[in-house]
Amino acid sequence: MRGTFQHMQAQMHWTGALLGILIAVGNSASGGVSAVGGALTQINGICIHTFRSNGTFEVLTGGTVDVLVVGGGGGARIGGGGGAGGYVYRTNFAIPSATSIVVTVGAGGIGGAGSDPGGDGGSSSFGDIVAGGGGGGGGVNAAGRAGGSGGGGGNNSAVGPVFTGGAGNTPALTPSQGNNGGTTPGIGCSPTGGGGGAAEPGANGTSSGGGRGGNGQTNSISGAAVVYAGGGGGSTWCVGSAGLGGTGGGGNGAYSTDVGESGAANTGGGGGGGNNGGGNGGSGIVIVRYLQAGMPDVSALAATNIAYTSAAFNGYLNSTGDAPLTAVGVYWGTNDGQTVAGNWGHTNLFDPVAMEAGPLATNIAGLLPGTRYYYSYFARNENGEI
Repeated sequence: MRGTFQHMQAQMHWTGALLGILIAVGNSASGGVSAVGGALTQINGICIHTFRSNGTFEVLTGGTVDVLVVGGGGGARIGGGGGAGGYVYRTNFAIPSATSIVVTVGAGGIGGAGSDPGGDGGSSSFGDIVAGGGGGGGGVNAAGRAGGSGGGGGNNSAVGPVFTGGAGNTPALTPSQGNNGGTTPGIGCSPTGGGGGAAEPGANGTSSGGGRGGNGQTNSISGAAVVYAGGGGGSTWCVGSAGLGGTGGGGNGAYSTDVGESGAANTGGGGGGGNNGGGNGGSGIVIVRYLQAGMPDVSALAATNIAYTSAAFNGYLNSTGDAPLTAVGVYWGTNDGQTVAGNWGHTNLFDPVAMEAGPLATNIAGLLPGTRYYYSYFARNENGEI
């Protein structure tokens, strides 16, 4: 199976007579679906529906899909960074035929001037799969708000009070959809906490300045590696520097009288806190991916029979699709050619006539010891190639 969406990373290391490293490059899309809705992109038989606003996913032919749902990021005001929207990723999610699935894309929480906490982000959903909105950053003398990821602790108007970050993973999901916001310490100059991100909590404010927003999660469901759901950075009045926003669209916090940055649209990033106003949260996003109905399906598996200069590159033909196969083979070489056949150094073909689902193996000789090799299986019928 060819693909750039998610590498299987079946890396194999050997000692003694060392051949090198063999990496099976695979594509993790679920399959067998026909549907409409959102902005459609097609890449080598993979259909990707992107929803940047509310809509409906109309299922014509059911099957399984991969779904990413990111809630809207929390806003920030005079205080801590906004928490990132919740991050929920589901694979092999079954959907029936002739079904309409409501898609909701959460708005970012409202930021701006004022002593109240920032507004919470709106939740996003794909049917029953829901990612919570990010918690607003804490305002003056206030803790951060709970959410998909929690907002950072707020501005303390006097030395002494400590304001905690809001709780992440609210409502509770397994695996967790987010992390807690950072805490504002009871010291002067109000270095506030950063908003939590999908991958890590927001950092606490310290004598070095406002806390950094927690980083988001990287996902390749769109066909490229994109980071989603970063927390907003915390502000600081007169000590150190403001906290940077987390990777994944988190807005930077602000120093002194500056205004915090807004989270990036359609990332679920939290807004950055400021002392003269904070940023809005970034809106959420919903992405659905699947293998187009009628396409063949093939996977790359770990190599076997590994010797000093040879190995068996294994695969599995999961399905021939609904039309006769016209080509089955394996690309391989010292570079990962991704989805472009010409970028691979070699191609080995099978006879596709009368081929049925089952294991595939290609015995490769003449390999160079100590060299990294990549390989990727492909299959083609009249509906396309995967």
